[in-house]
Amino acid sequence: MERFSFVVGVIGIGAFLLAIPMAVVANILTPKIAAWWATTSHIRRQKRIAYLELQLRQLDCRMLLSVRHERMLRGFRYIAIAGALMIYFLLIPITQLIIIHDHLHSLSQGITIPRPPLSPRSSRVYALEFICLTLGVVIQFLCSRAFKEFHYASKVYLANLYVRRKAELAELTGDWT
Repeated sequence: MERFSFVVGVIGIGAFLLAIPMAVVANILTPKIAAWWATTSHIRRQKRIAYLELQLRQLDCRMLLSVRHERMLRGFRYIAIAGALMIYFLLIPITQLIIIHDHLHSLSQGITIPRPPLSPRSSRVYALEFICLTLGVVIQFLCSRAFKEFHYASKVYLANLYVRRKAELAELTGDWT
């Protein structure tokens, strides 16, 4: 049993360490494998051509200024929500500093109140730490969503994606115009 748990532990650690490199390799190789797979059969080639034409039509729609503005506004909305949460995120430590200051002031006047290890005050501190952690994660999530929206609204990103899809379609159809 001990040997089994050691093997499972080694496999778990190995999987944990290899998860990110495997995800990067998968993201790099997936388009190349999809393009190669389409060349192995006439039916798959036709399906891939139809899929690429659909993506090109969608990219033409996304290149319109109104769609790009909508994505930018969505990104700004995420930034605004993250900014509002950041205010709360910063107010919690400030209130804790005020509480600590009051406690230190009472100690300097010689007033000491013995507290049990798990007083309601310490549970409040744990609750505030949990709220700070949760707000930090939410702020990070909203900022990442905003940056993703900005990236997708970028004309350079859309143009690069359009050129890559057009080149793959030209390679599959044999039309290099």
